[in-house]
Amino acid sequence: MRSLRKILNVAIAVLAALGVSISGLVTVDVFPNILSAHAAPDVVFRITPDMQSIEPGQTCTVNITFENLPPKEGGAVLFLLTLSWNSSILEATSMQEVAFHSATPEEEWFENIEIENYWIHNSVGEGGTVGQASLAAAWRDLPRAIAGGYAPLTGNGTFATITFKGKQVGTSVLNFDQVWVIAYDPDNPASRYRYLPVASINGQIEQQTISSDINKDGIVDIYDTILLAHLFGTMPSDPKWNPTGDINSDGIIDVYDAMILAGTFGWQFLGS
Repeated sequence: MRSLRKILNVAIAVLAALGVSISGLVTVDVFPNILSAHAAPDVVFRITPDMQSIEPGQTCTVNITFENLPPKEGGAVLFLLTLSWNSSILEATSMQEVAFHSATPEEEWFENIEIENYWIHNSVGEGGTVGQASLAAAWRDLPRAIAGGYAPLTGNGTFATITFKGKQVGTSVLNFDQVWVIAYDPDNPASRYRYLPVASINGQIEQQTISSDINKDGIVDIYDTILLAHLFGTMPSDPKWNPTGDINSDGIIDVYDAMILAGTFGWQFLGS
């Protein structure tokens, strides 16, 4: 929550740049809990796909998507969120903001310091067994973005993508801790910025055993190679057929299984 407050302070300063008034937008020390608002939210943030299965050492990418943003007269001008997971099971290797970046003309990206209008804050950290990502995005010069026709954000889209790497067998929920969406309403001069109630739907990444660990001792090593050699060339009709040697599950233990084993040689589960 403390990191979110810090991000929001910076984001409000961004919205206030060049004379954009944000009086009455928010009291930074006391946040309304919009995630548990009584009014049913229309805007939805979700992890897509909502469930994936990988093996330790493999990577997968999830999208943070949004749905049902209001039309131009009340669309979003600021996103902030924090996402957490079990860091003993997953490691976040990269995170990329998409929605604001793709909407903003390339010449106004942050690479051009003189006319940049795309602002982003992102951070990934770990504490104990909890990994957490914080992400916020907005436009520095909102009137220019509106005049240019690329603000506010409306409808459905992808806010960001995160790539995770598996560390050990287990299941981790990708949990939305906080999601904040600030909308711009030009027809309400008394309070042009307002919070949108948001519903968030978590995701899950499950890590299964390594398929090339044929003897299931927690490591892909020479003993698995010996077993594969013993089973090489067999099919389900053979007396010595063992399905654990058919790593790619194509009905025959052959060179393709050997290639997979070679590519994962040395992989092991944490704690094995």
